[in-house]
Amino acid sequence: MLELQVVPEKLIGTGEWELALGMHLAQVISTLKSQAKSIRSVHFVTSDSDPLSTDIVLDLHEDGIRLIVCPRQQRLKRIEVYNMHNVCLKYCGQFFNNGGQVVPTIQQIEQSFGCTEPVGCDADVRSLVMSYRGICFIFPVDSTCDLDSLSRSGLGAIKYNHATSPVVSKMVIFAGATLTSSVLPEMPLKYYHGNAYASSVKVLREGTQTTGLEIMIMAESPTQTGDLELVQRPATIYFGDGNQAIQALLGSPCKIHYKSEDKMRIHSTSPYKMEVNKSDYFLNYFTLGLDVLMDATCHTAKKFILHTNFQGHFDFEIYHRCNFHLPIRSEPSACSSTEGMDRASSASGDLCFATTDATDVAAAAAVASGPSTLDLEQADVFIVGACTKWDEVVDFLGGSPPSKPVVLSRTSSTNAVNPFGPSLCYGHQNIIFEIIKQSGYIAAITLFPSVD
Repeated sequence: MLELQVVPEKLIGTGEWELALGMHLAQVISTLKSQAKSIRSVHFVTSDSDPLSTDIVLDLHEDGIRLIVCPRQQRLKRIEVYNMHNVCLKYCGQFFNNGGQVVPTIQQIEQSFGCTEPVGCDADVRSLVMSYRGICFIFPVDSTCDLDSLSRSGLGAIKYNHATSPVVSKMVIFAGATLTSSVLPEMPLKYYHGNAYASSVKVLREGTQTTGLEIMIMAESPTQTGDLELVQRPATIYFGDGNQAIQALLGSPCKIHYKSEDKMRIHSTSPYKMEVNKSDYFLNYFTLGLDVLMDATCHTAKKFILHTNFQGHFDFEIYHRCNFHLPIRSEPSACSSTEGMDRASSASGDLCFATTDATDVAAAAAVASGPSTLDLEQADVFIVGACTKWDEVVDFLGGSPPSKPVVLSRTSSTNAVNPFGPSLCYGHQNIIFEIIKQSGYIAAITLFPSVD
């Protein structure tokens, strides 16, 4: 049985690990994986068809704990303990729930947490709510109690002694003064662990061509007193930037992945397409939600890949969601359906990364057949975001996809089964959209420069 320390409005945990409000979903999952010996079973509950319609729930059903994650920001927003018999809880070092030894009655909660406002009544679920800032306790109400009296008098309408006192049926930890007015907290600085995160990523475009990315980076920084503070700074990278220039702006990558093969090379128009002397490589920034493909010869940026980290996709949990803003124009797309959309699988870790080649035939065709007379300043603009559905993009482009899709099927090196099935890739204006079939949301976008 888990013994957990409770900190209202912040976290639950032990001396070895903790689950804190505001933690990113990937950090929550990583923490649960690291405690596989003590946390033996976790149910992941979400909607495959509409992943933004309901909260993401991680149910530790053997321990009676439910973790509620915001589906858009993918941060932990609420912690619920719904089975008090399966876990031991303490506050300020003292147990207020410890199996049969310490029972979480109303008197015990008042003794441990102190006095609070009069107990409220929730008539819909026939329960009493004892609320403190950042935490509340829910007590079941006997069916014989008069709900109207409970609403007016709270505990005064119930006659009980220590032996018959109501016992907590659920405890909820949240950020805010009350549960109904709770908010989604920002990620605490102590969980940055020296990594950089992106609050927003703006795709820089000139007409119908992508030139670079403007990233608003958030990172921790020490103060003169030794404490940590959050700093934000913009970083702009362009196609053609060198490796050192990119790392000077974004920091060291989380991983460097070298392309082992390029199955789309057969579509290239280059007479030397089968000659491979060097391998292009990726700078993987998992916490920023992006990859940068570097040219093996010049060591300059040739592709940007932005990930949305939607559940139901093969790459889920690897990247943080990249909150990008991509402006596209309402002109006909010239991209071919054979646009390069290969994926290379990492030998270590079984991670998959976009590996489209800028010299493939479709990329060249997309640029060569671009508009010649369209007044770009007067063209309509639609902003594509990380939570934009592909149907919305198609409607803006005239009601039909800009190209025929390429079916992308991926498996890891150790498991030949992909439970999520293939995704679909569409090309438009030097952009590749990878779409999740089940939900219709964008899984990733690949940006490449024009080919002269």
